[in-house]
Amino acid sequence: MLVSCLCVCHNKPDLIPEAIDSIVNQTYPHWEAIIVDSGVLFDQGYYGQFDWRHDPRIRLLRSEETETIRREKAMAPWCFNQCFRKGLVRGDLVVYLCDDDILYPNAFEVFVSFFRQHPEAMAAYASQDIGMIEADGWHSLFGERRATELAGTFCQGRGLFRQVDYLQFCHRMEVLEWFDGSEFWPESKATERFADGIFMEYIGSKTPIYPIDIKVSQNRRTWQSLNFPLESFRSVFLPNDLDEADRADAATCVTVHVVSQDHSDELEQLLDLLAEQTHRNLDILVSQVGQSDRGSGLASRFSHCRFLMHEQLKDVWRAGVQEARGQYYLNLPATMLPCADMVECLLLAKRRWPGCAAIGGRLYDATLTPIERGVIGLFDVASLKQIGGYHGDWETFRQLANRGYAVERLGDYLAFRVAPPHSFDNDDRRRLLRTARLLAQQRRNMLHSFHDYQRRIEAIQSENCELRGRLQARRYRAADWVHACCTWLPGLQPLLKTLMHLVGFRKKVVTATVSHKTIGGIQSRSDRRPVL
Repeated sequence: MLVSCLCVCHNKPDLIPEAIDSIVNQTYPHWEAIIVDSGVLFDQGYYGQFDWRHDPRIRLLRSEETETIRREKAMAPWCFNQCFRKGLVRGDLVVYLCDDDILYPNAFEVFVSFFRQHPEAMAAYASQDIGMIEADGWHSLFGERRATELAGTFCQGRGLFRQVDYLQFCHRMEVLEWFDGSEFWPESKATERFADGIFMEYIGSKTPIYPIDIKVSQNRRTWQSLNFPLESFRSVFLPNDLDEADRADAATCVTVHVVSQDHSDELEQLLDLLAEQTHRNLDILVSQVGQSDRGSGLASRFSHCRFLMHEQLKDVWRAGVQEARGQYYLNLPATMLPCADMVECLLLAKRRWPGCAAIGGRLYDATLTPIERGVIGLFDVASLKQIGGYHGDWETFRQLANRGYAVERLGDYLAFRVAPPHSFDNDDRRRLLRTARLLAQQRRNMLHSFHDYQRRIEAIQSENCELRGRLQARRYRAADWVHACCTWLPGLQPLLKTLMHLVGFRKKVVTATVSHKTIGGIQSRSDRRPVL
């Protein structure tokens, strides 16, 4: 049984080698790979450096796409369809891959084994991991998609649209006969982000799609991905006016759920830090686990906070989501030291990516070392209720991603996770507090500088456009006057041409020149244009 793998590549030299190596390293030997390159790297001879170029099972093709096709078509579906239309695919089974994802070595073997055991099956999907690759090259596994039940409307199974990834899917070549015409994957630009879901749903309407609960691939979200690109690995700077952004966010209520397990001193300090947050509209909910002698004293001092008592930690998170009054939910343990702009940065990111159910920021530990799996998250309360509540920041991110929600993570460090009191003295705590305030102030200054620069550039561009219009109008008025003079005096035009020829001009037109002018420190100059 021959497996055909169709792989589309588009100018990702950092990711392509790993994607193609994941095909070459398959444990099942009877396969063919059709690698379709957009032409960017193909024309540079990029692929000549790899040993697999001599593997007869691999065919490297340059895509025939043009600028017109790129504007009108979704490129990956179009490339897949072109392989079918040209009769390039010879396999019994077909799987798909793009250059930012990878197949596990067992992928082909798992699919072939299943279809041999179930000759009646026409399509199947397997489980997969969800991974992340940050701009600095950091890799991590973030979630998973499990294949545990039949899919497709043919058998009233689970939905496939935005629930199952193309990388999980495998079908027999014969299913293409069910399509009308030669467009199998939808090529419309409007459906580019979910073309795989439409393709799989159509097949699922004709036959059951069987589950294989074995992980065969890793869907990786990167800064270059089409679906949910991780742009947020860069710091958040919005191009709109900062004052307007502040006013828009001022009405947004965020529930900050503070959880304390007999850390009264840390809890008091954290509540003081929350009072310094640049975003003021906070609904602060304090949950204390076990008995605390200082609970009543803190409640009287921080009267704007709501205090709850719980006997067990497992009850705390569920109660926090149920008691949330804000649109967004943020959980903070009492041993956390947040930067003063933590909530503001998360809200800025939320406005930039409004479709995200969760926005996360990075964490430092007490030694100012980045915590690899550390994240502080801002969650939609409605989305949390859909997955059964809050389960810890990292686990909640994973569950949201598994349900198909978009999630993002900022490159900014927004808080410090400190050690327990017995191993963390007051000097270290004061040092971290100073660092947290300094980080917040630096970010605030950079944000203000960025928006000041944007406003200044916009003002200069507006003034330049106005001046250019005035000068252009003046130029054409002079040209019209010269033209009228030539009309009134028939001999004037030959005379002007003769004079221009004598002084060395070869052009037979009169040109108007606009002098340089400096506006706001930027020099503007309009070019010469003919007026006759």
